[in-house]
Amino acid sequence: MSKTAIKTQTAPQTDQELQDLLNDRAEAFTKNFANASYEMGQGQNFVRELCGVYGLNYLRSVDFERRVTKDSGKGINRIDGFFPGLLLVEMKSAGVNLDDAYQQAKGYIPKLKNKDDKPRHILVSDFQNLHLYDETGEREPIKFKLADFKSHVNDLGFLLGYLQKWGRCRTFLRALNTATNSRG
Repeated sequence: MSKTAIKTQTAPQTDQELQDLLNDRAEAFTKNFANASYEMGQGQNFVRELCGVYGLNYLRSVDFERRVTKDSGKGINRIDGFFPGLLLVEMKSAGVNLDDAYQQAKGYIPKLKNKDDKPRHILVSDFQNLHLYDETGEREPIKFKLADFKSHVNDLGFLLGYLQKWGRCRTFLRALNTATNSRG
């Protein structure tokens, strides 16, 4: 898979500049994963690059392969990508039924040890299709193609404030500004 660089210029100062930056990053993300289809080989990279679209450092924001107990009580399942308290990501290879993937992801929630970690959203994807569910019941599910991600980049805009909400680092704009200023 060829990589399209995700732009990190100066920190956006206006809402329009932020929107333009998100749109540019969404386009790069779409190009990077246009031919992706294999969960085990590409799933974590998909989630890492999704973090990049929203200016998140994946090392501070997402837990990969979070363990949860199987229904039988014997053995474990793993959550593909987990942003505690906000988003659970379940990746699947191309052709896997995403409705079944959503049910699988929902089944992980009661098994979380810390109830404060319960995610507000679930994202399931086979790379070419993304289904976003609002577990609070405030919004209907949003289902779209990867090729249309730019049109839906704001649907995952809740990721922009994630690090600040959880006290893990500065807001998106400050973090982006710091990174930009430290280069030059």
